[in-house]
Formats: sequence, C-alpha cells, structure tokens
Amino acid sequence: MAYLSRGGRNEFLVFLSESDERFKICHARVNRGEVLRKIFAYPEKCTGCGICELACSMVKENTCSPARALIKVQTWLKEGFSIPLPCRQCEIAFCEQACPVGAITRDPKTGAWVVNPETCIGCGECVEACPFGSIYLSAERGLAVKCDLCGGNPKCVELCPTKAILYQDSTEVSFEKNVANAERLFKISGGNP
Repeated sequence: MAYLSRGGRNEFLVFLSESDERFKICHARVNRGEVLRKIFAYPEKCTGCGICELACSMVKENTCSPARALIKVQTWLKEGFSIPLPCRQCEIAFCEQACPVGAITRDPKTGAWVVNPETCIGCGECVEACPFGSIYLSAERGLAVKCDLCGGNPKCVELCPTKAILYQDSTEVSFEKNVANAERLFKISGGNP
C-alpha cells in the first residue's frame, strides 16, 4: 500500500474528507473483534496550556521540554484556537507499512503502534510516511520515537486540566464530531495543517 509523505498532510485531509469510509477506517480501531482505545482531542476544551506536552516529556524523556514531547499542541493565536495532536494510532498505520525492517508493531495489550528500539535502524522512513507528523527521530538515540499510550495509562490525558484529551474506546467518539474537528482544523490552518 502506498503512503503519504509529511508534505502530503493537506492532501491527506482532502482524501479523508472525500469519503466517509476512508475517515472511519482511520478513526475506528477494531482489532480481532475488540474495540481498542486511543487518545481523542476535544479542541473546544483546549486552552493551549501545554501541560500534556510537559507531562509527556517528563514521562518519556525525563525532561520538562515541550519540544521533546510525543504529543504536540498546535495553537492559532489569531483565531483563539488550540488543538492537542496525539498520535492517532491509525488502523492503517503508514509508519508501520513504511518501516523497512518491521520495527513498528502493534502492542497486544494496548493496541498502540510501538517502535522496537532493538530493531529500528533510524532511517526515518516512518517519519516521512506519517501524514500527521506524530513520529520523530530522536537525535540522542538515533531511533524513531512515537506515542505508546504509556502502556495504557497516558499521562497527558491524566494531567490535562480541562479534559481536552481523553483515552476512550473508538466507538465512544462520534464520527460527525471527528469530521467537524477535521474540517475546522483544515479551515483555520488555511488548508495547511
């Protein structure tokens, strides 16, 4: 299966908006008949405080640095709009498909796509493949890093003061809400998320 480059995020949102089924594939997480959990963003509740980024960087990198977080908060000051951007843990994971050595696999406990540091060669193919920019190359480790849902207890969710991010079953989140959020993000970003 082909994947989209990081430069193709705009095209990816257009791709999603053109078909309800395509959007559902990326947002409905069903594995072997079980509904899996993932992090969902509620931009109407986000104040842009960045506590989620700080929590993530402390847990994952042992430093208080939003730049090292695996969740990002995008803010548009003029529009007064912020949105947390966690890894979407896609059903069809472009990062996993792009990895030439099979270093990205699904955690059987959480359903999260995780990077095996013993296998990863740091080539960056997964980084280029993710249309959401949710996977990074660690300069210190020379390996790809991404959200692993903290083993099923995401600290970013736990510490968000406004509950702008929640760890939920994918069936709990309405399809219409996801479409509305994607369209709003696309509009305020000038078509360049």
